[in-house]
Amino acid sequence: MAVQLAIRISGAIMRFVVALSFIVLICFPAMAQAADSASGGAASPIPKEWLQKSITVAEAEAAYPGITDDRVQRFPDAAKPFGFENGEWEALKAQMRPGDELWTFASPAESWQHLAGRSGIALKRNAFILVHILSFGSSWRIRSW
Repeated sequence: MAVQLAIRISGAIMRFVVALSFIVLICFPAMAQAADSASGGAASPIPKEWLQKSITVAEAEAAYPGITDDRVQRFPDAAKPFGFENGEWEALKAQMRPGDELWTFASPAESWQHLAGRSGIALKRNAFILVHILSFGSSWRIRSW
């Protein structure tokens, strides 16, 4: 009897959470998008305000060299630029066309104070950010739009 009651209550709670999420998505789409962006989702590209400096491929590779510790013996490709994420870096470079630009970027200081800071390299084509490699501390993730 107690188990059935617990199942009914948990089911009701789940329905409430789903309904509330649906209401937020319908009534407050900007809040939902901001929450997705803050969590690392691909809802929107990085804001142009975060762009800091235009750099070349050579400058990016010099700024983000691969690892140099004892892990290189087990993972020799990690010694390449961007370390363990070199494959993503090579994929980003393969997407580049004449006229594209690479930019460093970083989120505002407040985001870092809340342990949600992001930084990395962005591929800019015309006025749009197409792809970026995102750094979370020492790890990298690639995002496309």
